[in-house]
Amino acid sequence: MVNAGFSFYSFFTLCFSLMMGGEESLSGYISPEAYWEAREVAYEVSALSAILSVAEEEEVDVETWIAALGADDFKTREQASQQLAVMGMSAKPLLEQAAESDDPEVSQRAKKLLTQIQPVDEESEEQDQWMALFSLIQMDRPDAWEVVQSVAEGPENDLQHMARKSLERKSLPEQNLPAGNDVLASFPDDSIGVAQFTMRSFDSPIVNTVHQLPRIQKALISMVSSIGDITIRRVSLAMNKGMLLNDEGQLTLWLEVDYDPEVIVSFAKSKNFMVKTETGMQVLILDQWQVVLVDSHHMLAVFRTEKIEESFLLTAKALADGNKKALPFGDELTALYSGLPADKDLKVAAVFPENVLSKFGPVSTAETFSLYGDIHVKGLEGEVKVTHEDPASTAELNTYIQEALVEGRNVLKNERDPAAHAVLQIIDTLRFTLNETQLRCTFTLLNAFPSNSLRSHEQMLQMKEQMMRERVILH
Repeated sequence: MVNAGFSFYSFFTLCFSLMMGGEESLSGYISPEAYWEAREVAYEVSALSAILSVAEEEEVDVETWIAALGADDFKTREQASQQLAVMGMSAKPLLEQAAESDDPEVSQRAKKLLTQIQPVDEESEEQDQWMALFSLIQMDRPDAWEVVQSVAEGPENDLQHMARKSLERKSLPEQNLPAGNDVLASFPDDSIGVAQFTMRSFDSPIVNTVHQLPRIQKALISMVSSIGDITIRRVSLAMNKGMLLNDEGQLTLWLEVDYDPEVIVSFAKSKNFMVKTETGMQVLILDQWQVVLVDSHHMLAVFRTEKIEESFLLTAKALADGNKKALPFGDELTALYSGLPADKDLKVAAVFPENVLSKFGPVSTAETFSLYGDIHVKGLEGEVKVTHEDPASTAELNTYIQEALVEGRNVLKNERDPAAHAVLQIIDTLRFTLNETQLRCTFTLLNAFPSNSLRSHEQMLQMKEQMMRERVILH
């Protein structure tokens, strides 16, 4: 498995990135064509198969060719030397043994070969093999699947595991999402806020430009090769008031996600998670996090500000069993969430108790909060509503937000960073409506970044260097 400096905590950042990026799976951001073009390897089944064939057969071939170094026939000995020279570093361990052979011919040739072998980047070589298999899977062609099948039937290693799991997933029927309320119904009763996001694929020129940068591609490949491919279909979450008061807070996330539990467990162990089995489910524990691998399509993650009780397992079992009941939250939260448009990608609702509001000064005027919207090529378009029973409090919140936006505009106008202009454009998309007890805001995020205004990576680096030089002069 290719090593990666990837924290398990980054998994939840990864989920958010997938939501905003236009792809349902992590692998959707990887560009095999760009990878092999940089490697000067043809993006063809035959070329990729050759890389995997070397990986499968090399170990056996090394032993065979080293034995041939002592063959009676000179031509065979020469051929063996040539083949071992091509194998390079992979042949080195057995060549070192052969250098101590009692057979002078074998010993002499092995010693000569050891002086010729040039060190190679083993991680890069391993990544090529992983990427070759990944590329064949992404091709989704009969001849490519034949090669994947041959790897799955080969020696047991990380590549064989990946090939076997890919074939298993290929044969599975498509998973259907249950109704959103059915999922939320199994969340803890003391939740004061609930949210749900359903993945939708869209083709974003902006994201495509960014994620195909070589540095980003390298990080993505390293991540996928470490934790396996992940397809997120929907994320649901709930939090209690303790998360805002830092007193027995709990954040519960239910991920409807396709992944390889074995790979996740292996990776978690390498990151010092404690792994145990409860009620037939793998549980990963580190600090305040508990992650339950329910099955290869569902995952429950719970964060607690205090020690986590075993009740989270009951939540996981209820969700896994698909238990359906009326929403257990208070009437106000239930009504608020149920009133949001059912077909929206993103839906959020929260009701704040008085002891929570008192912690937040002017913002405490918002007793309820709801948001809905759709994420697409232009970004996130939607609507936010905040309410308070007292019209004066709602007006106070409106004044507070408007003053904050004016101050923000003034600060950004003086910034020379190109991103500041884009943020200003985003602020300009905000539209507020004040109506008695309710403040309504419509918005469009990321629409400030049209694809035809994107600069190349080189231009952006030049701009950054120029800004750094200017800052040095100013200081």
